[in-house]
Amino acid sequence: MNAPDVLINIGSFAAGIVASFAGFVFQEWAKDRRLRRSIATALLAEAEAALLMYMTLIGQHIQDTPETELPVRRVTYREYATFPIFEALSRELGVFPQQDAQILARSYTTATSYVQTLRNLFLSLGALDQLNIQVAQAGLVGNDAAHRALTMERDIKQQGLLEFWGEVRRQHFYIAETLYQDLCVALGRYCRSAANLF
Repeated sequence: MNAPDVLINIGSFAAGIVASFAGFVFQEWAKDRRLRRSIATALLAEAEAALLMYMTLIGQHIQDTPETELPVRRVTYREYATFPIFEALSRELGVFPQQDAQILARSYTTATSYVQTLRNLFLSLGALDQLNIQVAQAGLVGNDAAHRALTMERDIKQQGLLEFWGEVRRQHFYIAETLYQDLCVALGRYCRSAANLF
């Protein structure tokens, strides 16, 4: 074997290694891309379903109720996983670029916190409803001292709830518009574009 043949064999061997490595890198890239697309599609579907359910149950009522009035509609929340798909896939967020992973984590953390805020609001509104019943009962039995004390307590709680309500409304508009759009942009890079629910 002469020197040019050895160089050709070494060159062919090196080209084969490079081609194999490039093929491996391409396969891994394609696998990561499919994984990102699958995760993004699942998370986007969950976000859209959660927002649609929220807007149907209470979101529209929150938008329509002025900040100066407490909401009339009451919603009872059961304890359940708020975003089960996100919770199941949260360990896979590393397949996304850091900026998108941060948007996803921030969006779901903020939305979960807001759900807890809504639970607290409706529990407080339920307690206010019970206090209104007590005020009415004290007035019916003619117990003026109890009626005045309960009325004062109710008015103080109602004022505090109005302030809390104002904050809930501000959070609603942030969640339903800005946060949802940020989430759609981050996920939309990897799957179909998000539906506009507004």
